[in-house]
Amino acid sequence: MKNLLDQYQINTETIIKRMLLGALVGFIVISMFVFGVKNPNPNWGQYWMLRPLIVVPIIASLSSLIFFSINIFGFPKAWIKVLILVLSTIGFMIALWIGIILGLHGTLWN
Repeated sequence: MKNLLDQYQINTETIIKRMLLGALVGFIVISMFVFGVKNPNPNWGQYWMLRPLIVVPIIASLSSLIFFSINIFGFPKAWIKVLILVLSTIGFMIALWIGIILGLHGTLWN
């Protein structure tokens, strides 16, 4: 098992940068929804923006970790890497969508 783990080199600095990039994407996407509200419902509370602005970037950073993990493994054939890239992109978009739903639940997402 140790030989298998030694085969893949994981750089924590790269992982952190990629997770921050995913969080930035999530923050930009949710900002378009949150900061576009001109007259918020008074039932949402004064700090209704905090939940989506925290939840969505966290979920986006975790899903970007999964998205960029394909670079860790070396695939012998190019078509396999392309297929995994497409599936990872779809997975990232689904996770971002679910994060938006969780972040906006009870406010803009009724």
